Amino acid sequence: MKDDCTLPEKVEYKSCAATIYLQKNRKAIRFEVRYHDVDGSMQRLTFPTYSSAKKFAETAVKEIPANREHFVTLRGRAAFEFQMAVETLTPLGLTIVQAATLIADNHRQLAGAGTLPDPGEKEVREGDVFDYNLRDVFQPANFNYAGAEDG
Repeated sequence: MKDDCTLPEKVEYKSCAATIYLQKNRKAIRFEVRYHDVDGSMQRLTFPTYSSAKKFAETAVKEIPANREHFVTLRGRAAFEFQMAVETLTPLGLTIVQAATLIADNHRQLAGAGTLPDPGEKEVREGDVFDYNLRDVFQPANFNYAGAEDG
C-alpha cells in the first residue's frame, strides 16, 4: 500500500464518486471500492492491492457518466445467462447479436420447422471429427432450399 494514501479515499469525476476502503480480515488486507451504478444501486468490488482498486475506481467514475445510457445492470439468473452466452460464443468468434441474428435468420428461412439432429443418429467412433454445416443442423428432412417442399 502507498504510504501517502489515507483511507477511506474518495475518487470523483463529474457527478460520480467511488470510495476506496481498507478491509482487514484476519491476516488478509483487501481494498474495497464502493460506488453507485447507473441504476442507483450500490456496488462493491474487492481488490488485492491498492493500485488495482485505485485504477478501477478512476476508470469507473469516468466511464459511468460517459456511457450512462449504454449501461444495463443484470442480476441473478439474467446475469448468469448472459455470462454463459458470452462464454459459449467467445470460442466461435461471435457476439450475442451475431448469434441471435443467425438463429433468427435460420428460423425465418425454415418457417420454424427446423430441429437439431439427434446425437444418436450417427454412429460415433473414437477419433471421428464432426463437420456440421448450418444447413445440416437446421434442415428438416422434407425442406427444399429453393422454396418448394419435397413431396
